[in-house]
This record gives sequence, structure tokens and C-alpha cells, in this order.
Amino acid sequence: MNTALRQNRVFFSGWLLFVCVAALALAFHSKTEIQAWINTKHAPFFDFFFFYATKAAEGIGLALLILYTLLHTRAHLFSLLAGWTSAALTTQLLKHTLFEGVERPRTVFKDTPGWHWVEGVRLYESASFPSGHTTDIFALMCLFALWSGKRLTGACALSVALLVGFSRIYLSQHFLPDVLTGSVIGVSWALVWYHVFFRSQWALRTHALRKAILPFLRRKKDQLPL
Repeated sequence: MNTALRQNRVFFSGWLLFVCVAALALAFHSKTEIQAWINTKHAPFFDFFFFYATKAAEGIGLALLILYTLLHTRAHLFSLLAGWTSAALTTQLLKHTLFEGVERPRTVFKDTPGWHWVEGVRLYESASFPSGHTTDIFALMCLFALWSGKRLTGACALSVALLVGFSRIYLSQHFLPDVLTGSVIGVSWALVWYHVFFRSQWALRTHALRKAILPFLRRKKDQLPL
């Protein structure tokens, strides 16, 4: 696992920087103050961009990654499905048990004069913590970065995850703590399932067995009469 982390320094260093900056901001400002400040930075281009950026976590990103895994090994597919499912279930469990009453920006700012609401966005009023979209996209992008091990891929994956996470704040769907916690849950589950399917003793034995058997099966296939 240490090797995988070193190979993905760009992704994990960038993510840890985001965690530190977000935690520092929350140490000095309330989540509502941060939300109100971000809301003042609205623009028509940002409305359009973040409206569609958030779609990356609404099935589109998962569909593209499933297509990618189908071109690789079953370990890629299974780790993807396990990571996404675990992240989604954890988020929904927290939303609807411990943090069901946590209000969303829609509820907090609905009577605030001059508040900018992006047209076409369906807004909810409760179960704000943590952000499900952020959890899902960070789990998917972290796995993608781990599979690749390339700096450019890691940078692109992190950029997508951060843009989707920020879109949830910009669209007044979530507060910063929701997004921050969602990223931690997503990355944590991605690391767990990557280890299980690619770095655990079980995974290494399975890979070694496959490498030993496949040449034998190919020779047998070549010997079969046409």
C-alpha cells in the first residue's frame, strides 16, 4: 500500500491540502459564513459550469468507470463496485440516522434577501451531512488514480473530484463540512477496497495463480483440433 501511495503523491498530497485548508477555514469561520461568501461569487458561467459538473457524480462517472473496468480485469470492476457501494451506503446511513436533522443551505438561507439560487437545481431541506455526491466521486476518482499510478491521471482525477465537491457548495446543496467529510469517507473506502483486491495476500495469491494457470490453458487450447 505504501508503494501505491507514493505512486499517487499528486492525488493524495492535493487531497490532504484540501482537507487542511477546509479544516483551517472552518476553524476560523462558521459553515454559514463560508457558504454566504461563496454565494456572493456567483456568475452565469459558474451557474452553467457547476450545474453540469455535479452531474459527474450522478451516474455518469460511474458508468464511464464501469466501461473502463470492463476493458481490464475483474479486480478493477469488483473494487469499483465495492468502493462505490460502500461509500454510498455509509453516506446514506449517516444521513438518515445520526445526522437526519442537519439542515441544508436551502432551509438556512431561504429567507435571506438577495440569495442566489441557481435555476433548474432541485434543492432539498434536510439530511445535509455528509455529501453523497462528494463521497461517491472521491471514491471513484481515488480508485481511478490508484489503478493508474500516473501523476497526470492522479491530477485529473483529483481535479474532477474537487470540482464536483465544490459544485455541491456553489449550488447551495451542501455546506463545506458535508463536502469535507464526504471526501474523507470516499477516499477511505477506495483505499480499503484497493488493498483488498490489489495488495492483500489473497489478491497477490490469486494473481500469482492466474499467471501460472493461464499459459497452461492457452497451450491446451492451441492443442485442440479444429
